Parts: sequence; structure tokens; C-alpha cells
Amino acid sequence: AALLVDTVKALGYEPEHVGDVESAKRSLGAREFGLVTVDGHLVDDEEGGIKILDFINRLPGPRRRSMYVAYISANLKTMDTGSAFIHGANLTVNKGDAQRLEEILAKGIQERDELYRVFDEVTARVHCGE
Repeated sequence: AALLVDTVKALGYEPEHVGDVESAKRSLGAREFGLVTVDGHLVDDEEGGIKILDFINRLPGPRRRSMYVAYISANLKTMDTGSAFIHGANLTVNKGDAQRLEEILAKGIQERDELYRVFDEVTARVHCGE
């Protein structure tokens, strides 16, 4: 947990730790987050974080797109785009790669930002009638 908090801070985000599904839902419903990490092992989620991922993916489109969601689990491969897509996350991280977490998240966030930069430019042109 300390490594995750340090990583989130190093990436410029303010960490907020919650330990159960209902607390996570309340927090995610109450405010916006630029980075969300979902642990695949929560004591009250036998589905391994899926309840939180489902909640996140039911948020309005623009709000969900503003979040970068990393699903961290011992059962997933790091940066497995297919698995991330299936789970509704932007990125998957295997817990065995925890020491590289900052590097992995930074790369994933940069790739997402580049994609959405183009998306936002095209969207702006369409709305301006260009």
C-alpha cells in the first residue's frame, strides 16, 4: 500500500485509500479522480474488484474518460490490452511488477493522453463546424 501511495504522489495525483466496495463507490460518486487503481483482491468483493470497475464504467462517458483506471491483480498480465478492455480498465498491472508501477502507469497515462489529445481536437472541430 505504501508503494502505491508513493507512486500515485510521484505521478502528481493525491491518493485516497478505500478498503471496501461501498466506500469506493461513495468516493467515486462524490468527486472526480484523474487516476484510479483497483485492487483485484478486496475482502468484500469475491469478484476481485469487478464491482468497482462496473461502477466506474457506468459513470457518464465524459467523466469515465477523464479517469485513468488501472486494474492491479496477481492474476493478470501487465499491460495486457485485451484483459484491460474486458475488465473495463485502461491498464492491467500484475502485482509481481509492483516495483515498476510508476514506470508502467506513467507510460499508460502518456499513451492515453496522446490518444485523447487527438480525440479532443477532432471533437472540438466537429462542434465548431470545421
